Amino acid sequence: LERFPPRGLLTWGPCFALIDVVADQFRRELIGGARVVELGCGLGLPGLLCASLGANVTVTDLPDMVGSVEYNAAACGWPQRVWKVVGGKNAGGLDVEPTDSNHKGALPKLAYEATVEELHLNENSLTFRRLTGKGPDTGSVQVKRFGGADLMQRTQERPLVDGVAGTVRTVALKWDAEDAAELLDDGGVDMILCSDCVNEPLYGHSWVELADCFEVLCGPRTSVLFSLQRRLEDGFDGFLEHLRDSGFLLHRMASQSHGGKEVLVFCARRRTASERFAELLIRRANEIVERERAKAASFRR
Repeated sequence: LERFPPRGLLTWGPCFALIDVVADQFRRELIGGARVVELGCGLGLPGLLCASLGANVTVTDLPDMVGSVEYNAAACGWPQRVWKVVGGKNAGGLDVEPTDSNHKGALPKLAYEATVEELHLNENSLTFRRLTGKGPDTGSVQVKRFGGADLMQRTQERPLVDGVAGTVRTVALKWDAEDAAELLDDGGVDMILCSDCVNEPLYGHSWVELADCFEVLCGPRTSVLFSLQRRLEDGFDGFLEHLRDSGFLLHRMASQSHGGKEVLVFCARRRTASERFAELLIRRANEIVERERAKAASFRR
């Protein structure tokens, strides 16, 4: 990790506890390419760990915070500023200028639909490292042709890089149900991660919006894994109760001590149809028992 977020908590205990649970109990899913979303990621360490095992990860944080994890992801081998060639189809690709002034001769063209990582952008000149497609490994191309038509466009594609497992995409996201729903454009989510994001003295009741994001992103088989360092009046008990009222089943996965502080890891998931049916039967049975007790008490009187 080479860059830290400008603000927020830097308590390592919840992050490490979450990583322990994820790596120990969900390794098979991650190796199989599970889709993971991390909310309020900060440094993004849990998400980057998942990607290192093979998962396709989207790490999210506030617009002014996401730059740190974007930098760290790129430093770890997952390019974030990715461009795609959209011009030059009929010309065999785009002309490439060498970045080395001592280079002699023309470079091969950068093929149509090739993807590159941005190394430097100076107005209309993009210095790149090639990721996929044919062309030189590095060089400089024009982003727009004379007249304004696009030759290169930014893309959300995150191609697999040789020797680097999984993929990482950084997204600026405020905790808002409507914005969170846009993350589903890429398909369902297998796992949601969140580390130390419930702290009423610091964040107020933002956990309500966090729970709304859980609601939107959770499919019938999604696991939500979240960790927290307990603090005075942190609001965590209210957060758990809110999740239960919203129909989530909660399971405590771990309880650890870091620096003398209690750190908890929970897993939440939606109830299955059979579980909802079983709860209905139990509720109806309890209602029948209560009616029979009332009848018996009335008869004795």
